[in-house]
Amino acid sequence: MADRGTDELISSILALLAKKLEPQRSRTIQVQLSNVLQRPIADLEFASAVDALLAQGRLRRVRGGPGGQLVLDQTDPVAAEQESVAGAQESGDWSLERNLMPAIERYLRLRYVPLESGLPPTAVAWVRDTSTGGPHGAGPWSRPDFTLAAVAAHRFVQPRSLELYGFELKPEARCDVRAVHEAFAHTRFVHYAYLVWHLPAQSQRRSVLGTVREYCTELGVGLIVFEQPDLVDTYSILVDPARKNPAPEAIDAFMMNRFSEEDCAEIERAVRG
Repeated sequence: MADRGTDELISSILALLAKKLEPQRSRTIQVQLSNVLQRPIADLEFASAVDALLAQGRLRRVRGGPGGQLVLDQTDPVAAEQESVAGAQESGDWSLERNLMPAIERYLRLRYVPLESGLPPTAVAWVRDTSTGGPHGAGPWSRPDFTLAAVAAHRFVQPRSLELYGFELKPEARCDVRAVHEAFAHTRFVHYAYLVWHLPAQSQRRSVLGTVREYCTELGVGLIVFEQPDLVDTYSILVDPARKNPAPEAIDAFMMNRFSEEDCAEIERAVRG
């Protein structure tokens, strides 16, 4: 059962989106909520409230822009339920990358960042959908599906620094050695690169897992596999990524091209302390 603070946040999200029926960027909603409620809204708190509304069918997620977009779901509830049941019965339900995106974001926010990233409790983290946008002609291997930006404050170590983590998502049938090289290409502008692969327990694609894992280890690319997209307990980190050292100019360009102006300003303030 949601607590009073979560109930207030959920009500505020619905009230805010009801004023503008077109899709709104997740980060924009989070900032506006902070202004309305006159308090900071943590990423985890916001993600939990959004997850609850998505589960209730009161919101739906729309691709586009850093962090994705959200809009009130005004579809007929009976038709939506029938469509959902029909979709769940299709064997290829998770075969499309776009269908996996919300589940991966949920895993990153609720499990990876707080439990598996190794970031200290003082770290401030931003998880953003960076699969679209960016400069024209940048190429298909210049867009991690998700990017985690993290700034940690330490008592005795200064200055603060920005660490970037890139996550390249692949559905069951589309992961191979080429996918490993695609994830590795992201180390031009992120410190840690991961390949995230949907690999069901009985999948025939498990025959190439050993090869994919070997290439990830050789190139210093992290490997995360998961059996059931909506169950974060089925996600496993099989290979830890090696830290890379992208050029500061490349990091600056990536941040300005893939993150919103609001995010960039907020992250810059965190880095500068």
